[in-house]
Amino acid sequence: MSAKDEVDGPFCVINADDFYGYDAFKKMADFLSNEADDKHMSLMGFELGNTMSDYGYVSRGVCEVTNEGHMASVTERTNIYYDKENNG
Repeated sequence: MSAKDEVDGPFCVINADDFYGYDAFKKMADFLSNEADDKHMSLMGFELGNTMSDYGYVSRGVCEVTNEGHMASVTERTNIYYDKENNG
């Protein structure tokens, strides 16, 4: 909402503490340029295993989608980490 007076078209919010590579930015830019409108929005999702850290725990929003591919909910999960003592 802090940018509501400055933004009048499709936009993306990027969380600054994680970087998931050029491809993610390219896919979102293509979506915003070619598909986004008042009824077509997007969330860039990643498989949990591809977002883990070797240096401690992470927090992630776990998305649930409908059979039609629409987002139903996002649940914040915290303290997710590799359990190296149990091979995971």
